[in-house]
Amino acid sequence: MEQHSTLEVREVEGNHQLYDYDKVNKEAPFRPDSYPQQTPLEIDSSGVYYPEVAHPATREPANKICGLPKRTFYIVLTIVLLVLIGAFVGGLAGGLTSKKNHSTEQPDELHEDPHEEGPNSTPAGNNSSPARPNVNILSISKLASSNRTDDEGTIYRTVFFQDTNNALIVRQWDSFSKTWATCNITEVLAGSTTPLNPLPGTPLASFSTPFGFGDEVHLWYIAPDNFITGVHVDYSYGNQNRWEYDWLGDITLETRPGSQLATTWQECWAGDCSTYWLLTYQIPSGDLVVFNQSDSSQFAAVEARAIADNSSLSIIPTKTTLGGKPRIISENLNSGTTGDIYETVYGVVDGQPYSTSQSFINNVPLPEPNMQFTYLHVNASIPPMIIALLPNGTVVAKSLDTDYIPNVKFSGGPPINFTAISAGEDYMLYAINNDEILQYAPEETDRYSFVYVERVYP
Repeated sequence: MEQHSTLEVREVEGNHQLYDYDKVNKEAPFRPDSYPQQTPLEIDSSGVYYPEVAHPATREPANKICGLPKRTFYIVLTIVLLVLIGAFVGGLAGGLTSKKNHSTEQPDELHEDPHEEGPNSTPAGNNSSPARPNVNILSISKLASSNRTDDEGTIYRTVFFQDTNNALIVRQWDSFSKTWATCNITEVLAGSTTPLNPLPGTPLASFSTPFGFGDEVHLWYIAPDNFITGVHVDYSYGNQNRWEYDWLGDITLETRPGSQLATTWQECWAGDCSTYWLLTYQIPSGDLVVFNQSDSSQFAAVEARAIADNSSLSIIPTKTTLGGKPRIISENLNSGTTGDIYETVYGVVDGQPYSTSQSFINNVPLPEPNMQFTYLHVNASIPPMIIALLPNGTVVAKSLDTDYIPNVKFSGGPPINFTAISAGEDYMLYAINNDEILQYAPEETDRYSFVYVERVYP
């Protein structure tokens, strides 16, 4: 039998045309058990090879989602979800970092305070904010402050603390520029033969001399060997960062471990005395001693049996408008669980020092590192108030002309969580609060309620 092919090849005008499906009669064999795939050539009865094409209608339709096979769809979906989650986490981390960087910038660079003042009135000690690691201020840092006025009437305020590197830092403000400046005293004296080496969390005590009496600022602290060291700056030189050691000659002031400090500049209360500064602390025996700079004497104002170990301390100076003598604030024990805040009047008669004590605030907790006393002058016509930060964070107060205030209120600013306080003669109160130093002023109508002023540091 003559072999031939049913495939037809046509040539038109010398061009070869592609396969013409409409004019070919060859049918693809139907095989119900086949899959749609290319198959080997088949030979028909005439012996000619034909390509076998499996019939597409014989395969079960594939399960698809959105036009994609299931497996492909789920792979794509997983990749998309991972990308979205990564973008969300990255955006959140970036936002938190940006917020943190913004909150740690100094207000005198931004000309604004990060804390919004609001109508909320918060008693101290009622804060529920979570603790966070400090980055600006040593977590156990104490606080000291003082102020002075120069011959042109410019007010100067200084606030001292320790940073997280244990360095002594001072913030300085003046009423002319109305800005805060920072000086690292430890860095200033780093090149000296005896660099500063304060105890971590050392008690701090500061006074400023008024115009006409040296125009100076002094700071006292305790070194690791429990001896008191002092530094000062003389503003008459015109350099507010020219800090130097205080020179006491051959005098050494040794403290009892854990002793606190208090100091003040004392005005003369009579016509036959001179101005001088006082420094009080507990000596190794436990007695509360007053060091008088005018004659370098050390007088035991309170015996060890009448003062709690490591009692917080404060000195209220005599004001010529108020009369009287300097008063030392300390704590005495009345039981094994509570104590009383005492006021000890210190004076000198015919060259001989003397002291008398009386109870001032009763039934306060025993001394702890964060329990601190300070005093605050509202104005020259009102007796100064004693302010105490208790171990639970509550702030209490009392003055000679008022009843005991068991919970001083603070309005505006951030939630209250004070760990240190300080005040002075210009009616401003300072507090370390959640790694920041804040400033408060008494309300005009209620001197035992304080209004947030601004953030001092950072």
